[in-house]
Amino acid sequence: KLFSYIAFSCRYLTSIFLTTSSHPFAEIVTVISNNKDAFALKRAEKKGINAQCISPKDFENRELFNKALLEGVR
Repeated sequence: KLFSYIAFSCRYLTSIFLTTSSHPFAEIVTVISNNKDAFALKRAEKKGINAQCISPKDFENRELFNKALLEGVR
């Protein structure tokens, strides 16, 4: 696993999928969105990529959200 990518927009994720699909040095291993209904999450799951929703609205403060986000990309 060379890198993790956090995508908050399906538009950007589509670009990343197209760019890295044949790239020998890149692999998408995790997709995180703040929107549980994001198409990017569905697309990632369909490709067998770990997909999760981590929304700041689900946490009491930004510090807890940031900790969860860091755990999500590990």
